[in-house]
Amino acid sequence: MHTFAVVGTRPGRKLPPHVRAVLDAAAPPELTFVPDDHLRWSDPGDCLHVAGWQAGAAHLGVGSHWEVRPSGVTAFS
Repeated sequence: MHTFAVVGTRPGRKLPPHVRAVLDAAAPPELTFVPDDHLRWSDPGDCLHVAGWQAGAAHLGVGSHWEVRPSGVTAFS
């Protein structure tokens, strides 16, 4: 199982602390499964925020539903 959250903010605006807390949480209570991996990424301008949670990806042979590189993040389902 996996799920993603993508949140954008306007340039010069900050992500509200309560939203940041959910994205930063390794296992937020809103999830319907217990994750065994968590992704948290933001662009250099802090305008685009991505969070991902997954469980069982290794058992499926997927390894991960995301890849982080210096140029950004790629996520798939």
